[in-house]
Amino acid sequence: MNYLGKTNIVAVHFKGGGPALLATLAGDTEMVVSGISEVGPQVVAGKLRAMGVTGLKRSPAYPDIPMPDESGLPGHEFVTWHAILAPKGTPGAVIETLADRVRKVTLSPEGTALFQKNGLEVVASTPDEPTAHLKSESAKWQRVFKERGMRVD
Repeated sequence: MNYLGKTNIVAVHFKGGGPALLATLAGDTEMVVSGISEVGPQVVAGKLRAMGVTGLKRSPAYPDIPMPDESGLPGHEFVTWHAILAPKGTPGAVIETLADRVRKVTLSPEGTALFQKNGLEVVASTPDEPTAHLKSESAKWQRVFKERGMRVD
């Protein structure tokens, strides 16, 4: 965000989104970058002002919140995603059974409505797709870290 926005925002690291959100609500920090499902209710309640969603399109649950491209940060895209994982070595038949049941619940009208209400998009996938996505995301962010001279201490 600093790089694309030509800003100098100091990052304050917290042990999770909850403590970061509470710090912003309490006035201890000036802003929070968090998942829409965490901060959306606070925006609706008038406790936070949304500056943008960081996806490739506006959130159907919060259509009035602009994307970074619309707010002067072209090229800024950061999408959080969730995956259900099992230990390495879990038998394939067990993985397929779990994946099938998760798809049935998340793609049911009730499941989809619940996720959408919280600003989340349901993307049902095969068990192999999250692994491929994780590898792609890791490669993308490793390039960004290298280009910016970032390192983990």
